[in-house]
Amino acid sequence: MVQLSLPLKWVALAVYFRTISTSVLAFPQYQSLAGLSERELKEALPTLTPRLPTPPRPEVYQGAKLVDNAAHPWRAPRAGDQRGPCPGLNTLANHGYLPRDGVASPAQTIAASMAGFNMDLQGASIATYVGHLLDGNLVTDLVSIGGKTPKTGPDPPGNGLVSGIHTHGTFEGDASITRGTFCLESYPLTKSIHYDTG
Repeated sequence: MVQLSLPLKWVALAVYFRTISTSVLAFPQYQSLAGLSERELKEALPTLTPRLPTPPRPEVYQGAKLVDNAAHPWRAPRAGDQRGPCPGLNTLANHGYLPRDGVASPAQTIAASMAGFNMDLQGASIATYVGHLLDGNLVTDLVSIGGKTPKTGPDPPGNGLVSGIHTHGTFEGDASITRGTFCLESYPLTKSIHYDTG
């Protein structure tokens, strides 16, 4: 008798996906989540065990700290690097907590928020995944902290829009007390609000 190191259901699932992959390539218009029909998907989902990524460990030091330190020096963005209206994400990318090109996965963004700003896991996760779900590429698991870029991969089929965090009306919002409207201006400092007018 032959012993398998993998449970038989996983082997069967691998053979099944390998078998249907040729029909998906031949008839891409019938593709729905790796080629499964809605009925097959409903049957397959209960048999799968989700594996969530391990959350990053909390920082040892939980107080205020300098973002600019020897391990994370400031560097100006290069041509093609993504930056957007969020000063926090820009700071994390300029200091190398996030990839300096401004394109990151949710796990990288959560870890960077925790390491750079001492955010707790729950707060960092909520902010990260709301932005990622609204403006990121769910297929490649990447989001731009600025505008649309080919670095996040091609747009998924259907109505998916991978546009980056700066897209007005999704995750980005105009709430600055010192800057003008992002989508209408180059968001210069609005000096008039800093002077007494009375």
